[in-house]
Amino acid sequence: MTEDYPSVLERELERRLDSINEFKRHQDGLWMCADTLVTASHSVVMRASKNPELDPRATTIVMLWHTLWDYQVDGVFLILSNKLDQAYASLRMASELARDCARIGESEHNFNLWNSRREKHSTEEYKQIFRFKDEAPFEKAAYKLYNLGSNYGVHSHQTTDMYLEVVRHVKEGELVVLKPSETAAYDGLKIWLTTFLPLHMCCIQALPEKIRLTLKDEIQRFWEAFDAIDDLIRQFVTPGLGKLKAEERKGRR
Repeated sequence: MTEDYPSVLERELERRLDSINEFKRHQDGLWMCADTLVTASHSVVMRASKNPELDPRATTIVMLWHTLWDYQVDGVFLILSNKLDQAYASLRMASELARDCARIGESEHNFNLWNSRREKHSTEEYKQIFRFKDEAPFEKAAYKLYNLGSNYGVHSHQTTDMYLEVVRHVKEGELVVLKPSETAAYDGLKIWLTTFLPLHMCCIQALPEKIRLTLKDEIQRFWEAFDAIDDLIRQFVTPGLGKLKAEERKGRR
């Protein structure tokens, strides 16, 4: 592109990177929390993918699990770019994969059903079997995220708009410049952080026990990281977010 015809795509890339880097500079603690979970979970997924005893069903679970991880990484970058609808849509897809892994892990029949889910003779049975189970704590958390991702992601298209605030007026008040408030990223990141581990546990529990046992050290480190971050969220992020929202409401009066 020339100066007369600038690249809009490059401009959009620069704008999104600026938004992410600004958050990283000013909220390095939260950035480190996200990075810790992404790194710890990646270690577990990669260790599982290299297990020589993976059969076709377990291999499929690991492949879906890695895609789930990708959706979560996409989700955090979208959140920090203030693209909340797209972020929640990504998290909905991640929760859907967590559910599918849980059902595939139950039986060979479910695995075959998943493989033939798009065929007419399997569609109804697939819908009946591949459901979230409320009695399973991790699946219950995944289901809540699925519904949130449906309501505020896939079927909303205006979630980011809910956080818009006036930056400045131009042309003597005829036009206003809007941008998402600070709480947009914080709300999204809090949801992302608190639902991160349950999705992975749905996949881990779906694997055969002999494979899970080879992952015990990585899983333990993952749990320890999540527990530490969960404590930080309760002690600092939730109160801080409440204070920030109160200040924003006060500023709008």
